[in-house]
Amino acid sequence: MNKGGSSVPVPVSDSSGRHIMTKKYVSAKCEYDNGFSTPELNDKLNLSGVGFEKITDALLPYTGLKSLNLQMNSLQSMQGLQHMEKLKTLFLNDNMLTKIEGLERLSFLDTLVLSNNHIKKIEGLSKLKFLTKLDMTKNSLSDYTSVCDLLNMESLKTLKLASNSIEEDEKILKLMGSLMVVLLELQDNPIVGLPDYRKRLIVANDNLGYLDDRPVDDKQRRAAEAFLSGGQAKEEAEYLRIQQEKKARELAESATRKQKIESAKAAQGKVDLDHLPKPMVLTNAPEQTLKWTGAMTQKLLYMAHKYNEDFVEIQTHFNKYLEEEEDKTGIILVKQTAIDLSLKYYEILQEKEDN
Repeated sequence: MNKGGSSVPVPVSDSSGRHIMTKKYVSAKCEYDNGFSTPELNDKLNLSGVGFEKITDALLPYTGLKSLNLQMNSLQSMQGLQHMEKLKTLFLNDNMLTKIEGLERLSFLDTLVLSNNHIKKIEGLSKLKFLTKLDMTKNSLSDYTSVCDLLNMESLKTLKLASNSIEEDEKILKLMGSLMVVLLELQDNPIVGLPDYRKRLIVANDNLGYLDDRPVDDKQRRAAEAFLSGGQAKEEAEYLRIQQEKKARELAESATRKQKIESAKAAQGKVDLDHLPKPMVLTNAPEQTLKWTGAMTQKLLYMAHKYNEDFVEIQTHFNKYLEEEEDKTGIILVKQTAIDLSLKYYEILQEKEDN
């Protein structure tokens, strides 16, 4: 039973035991999911896992839907959704679909999940200018003609084509490299067997941040570019250069931290640490706040130097202290509260110094 106390709706079956999508069942399912009895007022509908073989006119009144879940049924066609022009997410995975059809009018569709079906061709989606996510994992895509319509889908950012039968075809690889997607999944397809498959896709698409089961970072991109322009020797040289640059950055950061500590130590005598402005003085006084913050920072730097602690670590402890206090109060810390807590932490450090 749901929160409202209604029972789980039971679908009507025909003489062969097949479940039928009826208006009564859909309405009852809306009520069970705490939806509205007036069909057009509902913005989401979950009809997953019922065993429907066909979409019927029972869905015609549901013109306001933004999310429709029809996964894990036995649907053989997706016809019957043309009137849902406000739809943004559509789940049709784990059915028995063989063709993409009847979606041309869903102009606001953003996410389309069609995984685990028997679809042989990507088609009928080029008019969906807001479609950013397409999941075609575990279908029957194979040759160039089955995927070439992707060239007309410029809004795509996430494309999942894993576990199909996409051929080891240079033309298809070039197509995939031309798509400006951020996430691309092609694993468990013959195409991944092409020479330097991963490196070539990384270089071809500057937007790519995730390919198959691994992320793409700047280090990989630089190495791939070096390999494709000069082979393995140039790739190894690039990896060495990347390591040297990392070490240089670490040394520079260490020197900067040391310089801050030395500067704080030199300025220690110039700051009246025993007479920091109190919280009540800081109310509606930004210039006093700035002065207090500067003094507090110098104090923390000095403490870091005195006890050989990294200033970053002290800042981390300080932030953690604030977060813990925030969790206890259950509210977002405002500036005044943060200042009060900062003074408490200052007193803790001062006590440690005195001891």
